[in-house]
Amino acid sequence: MPQDLLSLPTHRALARLAWPLVVLGVLRASTLLVDSWFVGFLGTDALAAIAGCAFAVWILGSLTELAGTGTQTLIAQAVGGRAPAATLRRIGAQGLLVSVAVAIAVVLLVPASGLYFDALGIGAAARPLGIAYLDVSLLGAATLLIQGALVGVYRGIGDTRAAMAISGLALAANAALDPLFMFTLEGGIAGAAWATVVANGLGAAVAFGDLARRGMTPLAPVDLPSVRRIFAIGTPLAAQGTAFSLVYVALGRVLAPFGAAPLAALGLGHRVESLPYLFCLAFEMGVATLVAQHLGAGDVAGARRAGHAAARFAAAAMLPFGVVLFVGAAPAFRVFTDDPAIIAAGVTYLRIQTVVWWAMAAESVYTGAFAGIGRTVPPLLVNGSLSALRIPMAMLFAHHLGADGVWIAIGASTLLKGVVLTSWWTFAPDLQAPRDRLAQ
Repeated sequence: MPQDLLSLPTHRALARLAWPLVVLGVLRASTLLVDSWFVGFLGTDALAAIAGCAFAVWILGSLTELAGTGTQTLIAQAVGGRAPAATLRRIGAQGLLVSVAVAIAVVLLVPASGLYFDALGIGAAARPLGIAYLDVSLLGAATLLIQGALVGVYRGIGDTRAAMAISGLALAANAALDPLFMFTLEGGIAGAAWATVVANGLGAAVAFGDLARRGMTPLAPVDLPSVRRIFAIGTPLAAQGTAFSLVYVALGRVLAPFGAAPLAALGLGHRVESLPYLFCLAFEMGVATLVAQHLGAGDVAGARRAGHAAARFAAAAMLPFGVVLFVGAAPAFRVFTDDPAIIAAGVTYLRIQTVVWWAMAAESVYTGAFAGIGRTVPPLLVNGSLSALRIPMAMLFAHHLGADGVWIAIGASTLLKGVVLTSWWTFAPDLQAPRDRLAQ
């Protein structure tokens, strides 16, 4: 049943919501790692192929938020407004409908998978293997997208532990099915993708059954206003995630003239940053539910205060991460490599970023806060434009400072995003969400 979050202090409510979402993020990020581990037994070309799929898989993950975040926001607003269970079922059903529509659009991309690998410049031997993995992932994306919509229901009612459990089940099933599909059934690298598709389907089925047991079966007639609202909320966030990935492809080109070490340092730096980033993402999802429930209860001032309190809490949580990794930057990179050039570049990169992690936390929290009121265009405008600004900034700074200029451009844009979104949330004259037929 929906969680009573508004009666708790903001920091306690956010902590209750966020820690399972951190685990959920780790589990989701581990899916490709599990596939990669088994694919490694197929040889170097297969491993290169699945590595080449990482960008496309990231975009698929962003697309899950199209239905997931919109469903979460509308359900959380309904929960805050004490709407009946029938309303929650109706919204959940529209989220499923949106996920199916997105899945159909994704399937239409299958003929373009070869063009994706051509643009990536992957080797000739790895190309057909990558296409085999990606085609199956696109064909079976419905199971991932439907699971994402159902997880959005759990996030909306505040039961993030159930969302975590569903993702954990899917990951465990994926690990168990990989050797069956790849080796026993001789599916090879495509078998790894089929294992993921089936595992996500199992997670979706369990989630659907659990919601039915709670009296929240997400089945109802089509409600076009709710469908449009889910698309309106989720589309800017999906576009934001996709654009973010494309910016890093461009930054890789800026770094290329400085040799392989800075490129490797950037990739490894992202791995080192993954845990604090997942914390920020958890705060983003958690505050979206909290703000939406306040708004649904008619407490607009409480929604604004919840956003600010969550930002302070998240920024404070980044402090120990920043101190530890600023001091221990070199040992952190030595976990992955003993190349002194990579370590030197990585230490500079990481130390610059740790200084602005509080701004990364603010960026994530206020992105979630705006999602909670159903207005995701402001974060898209800020995050999209300032992420894109990294490219000309990086080109300019790199001309004078080399690879260090790219690190400074990334840090400066992170700082700007955090400050601008904080200001927008603080001075926005009206945070009232557009009226929806939530109580019907």
